[in-house]
Amino acid sequence: MPPTVRPFMPEAASAPRAFDALTPNQLLEMYWFARLVREIEERLVILFRQSKVLGGLYRSLGQEGESVGTAYALRKTDALLPLIRNMGALMTIGVAHVPYSPPLESAFLPNADKVIEAAKTLVAY
Repeated sequence: MPPTVRPFMPEAASAPRAFDALTPNQLLEMYWFARLVREIEERLVILFRQSKVLGGLYRSLGQEGESVGTAYALRKTDALLPLIRNMGALMTIGVAHVPYSPPLESAFLPNADKVIEAAKTLVAY
């Protein structure tokens, strides 16, 4: 028998899965977060193509469920660090938006006024 083919094991098929532990409302909530991430990122692409998003845009297209699902399993005491392509995880645990601080930005960015205007445009959408 080739090593890639595994024999059917009936005891494994009847074993409880983590999926079975979730209620229909929890599954629906996870789907809602995944769709929300997809919608936001699709709008960000439109803004990026209009040069209204500064820097790079790193989408999580096709990875929304993974991001939401892993964050959904976290406890309140667990830590989650922001990375690229994990907007879904951050939204699932409820990370709040922090507004820009013009005095701080003007000290570090030569074109801080343009950055602030671009951010206001993005928030307006």
